[in-house]
Amino acid sequence: MTKQRVWIERGAIVSKNSSKPLAISNVKSIYVKEHDSKSKVKRAALIGFVFSFVAALAHPILSVVVFTIVFGSSYLLTKKYELRVSVYNNDEIGVVESGLCLSNDRSEFDKVVTQVHELKSEQQES
Repeated sequence: MTKQRVWIERGAIVSKNSSKPLAISNVKSIYVKEHDSKSKVKRAALIGFVFSFVAALAHPILSVVVFTIVFGSSYLLTKKYELRVSVYNNDEIGVVESGLCLSNDRSEFDKVVTQVHELKSEQQES
């Protein structure tokens, strides 16, 4: 279990990235989002623009170098798959969707999504 990023344990979703397990009873929806090349380019460009803007305050030519380095590294480091979860916390906030975990391997996320759907259907039957 140490190599897994996310798993089901005692009616909760446990992630290596989070110290607090997420109760399945609070989960409204769960799915795997795939980041294609277009979305990776958008994300990398936005991150690169923010850092290059700060560098442009110091020196305009430095911003081009910073943009290129940050854009390239953030594009390469962006994972292909993201496990997205919609959670209902309370009436004031409502349903909140957030990314639970990132990976380049979809099979682990598909397994967790299937397990959560099975557990949710068992809870609704009883």
